[in-house]
Amino acid sequence: CLLVVLVGSAAWLVPLQRRLVTLSIGQSSPSLQQRLRDQWFRGHLMRTVVSVVALSLAVVAAAP
Repeated sequence: CLLVVLVGSAAWLVPLQRRLVTLSIGQSSPSLQQRLRDQWFRGHLMRTVVSVVALSLAVVAAAP
């Protein structure tokens, strides 16, 4: 699960964030910026959920 979080962040969220920064500087349409922000937010939400699941599994696996 943690590997999925790391790879997913590097493959999807980092390029998305770079596009957001570039679009903010370049004065693009507000609807495109909002769509990208929504994708970015959903990506971070999914990353958080997967991280919490991974932590929960690690705790259960370590419990005697």
